Amino acid sequence: MKLPKFFSMAALSSLLLVSTLGAMASLQGRPSIEPEILSPVSLVSRTLYGPIPKADLKILRREGIALDGYGAIPGWPGVDSLTCGAYISHVSRGWQAKSYLEYKHARPFTRTCGALEIIAQMIAPVVPRAASKSDIVQEWHLWPASVVTDILESNDFGECGLQGMILSGCAKALGQKIDIQVNDEVIRIIYGDIERTLLPAIRGDYNADGYDDLAVWQETVDMRGTYKDFRYICLLGAAEGAARLETCFEGPQVAGEWPPRAPVPVWRQPIQL
Repeated sequence: MKLPKFFSMAALSSLLLVSTLGAMASLQGRPSIEPEILSPVSLVSRTLYGPIPKADLKILRREGIALDGYGAIPGWPGVDSLTCGAYISHVSRGWQAKSYLEYKHARPFTRTCGALEIIAQMIAPVVPRAASKSDIVQEWHLWPASVVTDILESNDFGECGLQGMILSGCAKALGQKIDIQVNDEVIRIIYGDIERTLLPAIRGDYNADGYDDLAVWQETVDMRGTYKDFRYICLLGAAEGAARLETCFEGPQVAGEWPPRAPVPVWRQPIQL
């Protein structure tokens, strides 16, 4: 009797995971199946880079965050307030930035704590991604156009709103209105006074579909001097490459801001304080 399709696919996935995952990672240049930080993030005592064992996350959430010159968030006195555990606890209880200055001070927390929370969500991919960070950046033209459409004016958005349009097609459609600068580390998108930086940050299987996904640190600045937004976006992989995009961790809500930001997600594998 022929097995149902869903059953045979599940059995095949389990077999691949148990018997071939290590070999595939080795053959494709991945020395580890742990989620991997591609762009360093800083704690007071160490810099996090490369494969991060999920067993270490509980300890890492209790370590102090390197503020990188941004200063502590106003109203959060004491060393105990400068950990990812404290930050996630504050935001989960509804803390909001009272101004965009406070929002700016939350940047190192969003950058470092977001990385740890995304890694907590990730599992080992059945199909690892072999490309280096430089190779990933050079594939920018395959990324969804939605990484830029939210900063476009309404009269330009239509030119980039085609179903399934990729980023290079969006740039071509806009001609001189948009400037995309690419080097080995980062992608910069300049549109009028707005500059968006996209930094490949973490890879691992975020949505448990078996494919390696890519978390990208996205930072949007008004070049006249105002932070507009910072967050992690996840390019969800598939057999044909990065197929779709979703926000996987974002900065705090600013009081009075509309529309409201999404709350901190409840992870499948929460880390206990």
